Amino acid sequence: GVPPSLDPPGMSRPSSHLRIRPLIPEPRSPARGERRGRPLIHATLGTVFNRQPALLQAIADAAGELDVDLVLGVGAGGSPQAIDAPPNVSVERFVSHADLIPRCDAVICHGGFGTLMAAASSGVPVCLIPLSADQPLNSVAYAASGAGINLAGIGDDGQWGAVDPDELGSDQIARAVSDLLEQERYRAAARRLAAEIEALPPPAHAVQALEALVSR
Repeated sequence: GVPPSLDPPGMSRPSSHLRIRPLIPEPRSPARGERRGRPLIHATLGTVFNRQPALLQAIADAAGELDVDLVLGVGAGGSPQAIDAPPNVSVERFVSHADLIPRCDAVICHGGFGTLMAAASSGVPVCLIPLSADQPLNSVAYAASGAGINLAGIGDDGQWGAVDPDELGSDQIARAVSDLLEQERYRAAARRLAAEIEALPPPAHAVQALEALVSR
């Protein structure tokens, strides 16, 4: 369910590989986050890897250095009150990505597949902070497409690194977000991703392909 530009560098697909458009959930409810004549940013560490209070605070502090509005999601089990939020930061447990991300100028996230597909489908550049699981690989691919900045270094295997959440400073995050907002090449690359995704067959096409395979 990814466009060709998000294939990991060096990966080849078999001729039988079928690409379909990622399934993006419909908005559940209007998400907070109003445009006030300056960039709107959303930050999330997903639903599993969001127990990172120091990293969430660093993201909030980074936004405090910028002329932006940030909607920071801390997860269903998170505590908005635990974040010392600057005036331009709104802290929420949960927001509807399908409603909020298309209105954003940039996203800060952990490189989770669902969040990245929501950003790519909306043509939004991403500041990538991969922590574990498939996130380092996803982040390498997104950054290689030109639509994001990966804050992880090179891993021990020479390819995919993860971020140490205790060592990532707010200044690094702020600098990356500033670059995403100020340099048109990131937005242009993100729009190309959105166009690629829009051109893919819808998810129902996979069902038709499976039915055809079974019938044979």
